[in-house]
Amino acid sequence: MASDEASLRGLEALMTEFFAVATTNSRKREIEELLNIFSQTQDSWKHCLFYMANTQNEYVIMFCLTVLENVINKQWVGYCGADKMDIRLTLNQYLYAHHNKVPSFIRNKLVKLVVDIGRTDWPHFYPDFFTNILQLVQDSETVTLGVLLLKMTSEELMAPREDLSMARKEELHRLLLAQIPTVLNLLNNILESVLEKHWHLVAATPPPSPTQGDSGTRQRGSSLMLFSSSPLQSVC
Repeated sequence: MASDEASLRGLEALMTEFFAVATTNSRKREIEELLNIFSQTQDSWKHCLFYMANTQNEYVIMFCLTVLENVINKQWVGYCGADKMDIRLTLNQYLYAHHNKVPSFIRNKLVKLVVDIGRTDWPHFYPDFFTNILQLVQDSETVTLGVLLLKMTSEELMAPREDLSMARKEELHRLLLAQIPTVLNLLNNILESVLEKHWHLVAATPPPSPTQGDSGTRQRGSSLMLFSSSPLQSVC
């Protein structure tokens, strides 16, 4: 644990130095080389999960997500089920706990990684992928996150990249089509809720009082008097 904490402090220092204005290009290349060496080590993803849980440095978080992205999109097939579950659970828990605290670019990267895992593993090895999203949509505290996940899922799974087989593409298309009625019903409920709140606000707004109306009339009268006594009257 102590070594992990020490390496985290070192990584934070490197990332801060890399983005500092005074850092030279040659030094940036040195730092990039060090980061590349780290990301290629076998257990780099385990360190990244620890770093994410113990830092508030946005540079470090994004670097860790980039390392995990490489694992998910290029090495996922070679990982055992336990390691995959560890990564998946950690990303989901982090996203749920921090989605309204971290900057949007970190939140969006987290969403993308969760969807990337679903793109490969749903439903055979990730059966609750879509169910979890639907639950988020139905919770008022996480509805925005749920809709964002739905949007990313539709983009990534309806038109998946070429690294998937044709059979898998067809399977994803079929799975999503089966979910469309449920999704449309939930989105309709969200829209109705928003409209209902809007109408309540409109109904709660009091009409202008007679005094306000008289004041408005007096103001218009004063404006007309000002206009009639101004040089602009001659133009009319």
